[in-house]
Amino acid sequence: MYRRVYLVGFRPHLQGEIRETALNLALPLHFFHALQDNAESGQMQIDNILGERLRQSINSFLLSSADWVVFALGSEADTRQLASDVTLAMAQGKDIVFLHDAKLGAPPACLEQIACYVADDYLQLLKYLEQHSAKVTS
Repeated sequence: MYRRVYLVGFRPHLQGEIRETALNLALPLHFFHALQDNAESGQMQIDNILGERLRQSINSFLLSSADWVVFALGSEADTRQLASDVTLAMAQGKDIVFLHDAKLGAPPACLEQIACYVADDYLQLLKYLEQHSAKVTS
């Protein structure tokens, strides 16, 4: 049985590395990711409002269908942008995992109150997901 893992805030390169590594290790995980906001500025043009609402609706559906929701945390601004998705995942009772870039220093203390796990790199993340997939599928 595959577990569904929803990746939020991940750069495409890192998404590819995670998927490739999980495939090479034959992990029972299926990854999918949030549709990204393509707006280049903070101002939304009227033509883009429908597209933005559609993107938000699809991302909400993807989040609700996941077993785990994994958030990639980078800068403080990135973290603030993910706050609504974290809140939605919490409200839906999802298992939340954070991937925090260790190069940015220690993760905020509040993460451990929210998350099942906080990983420093994607290999730690995959190891955690593998261990918890084995418990669920056996």
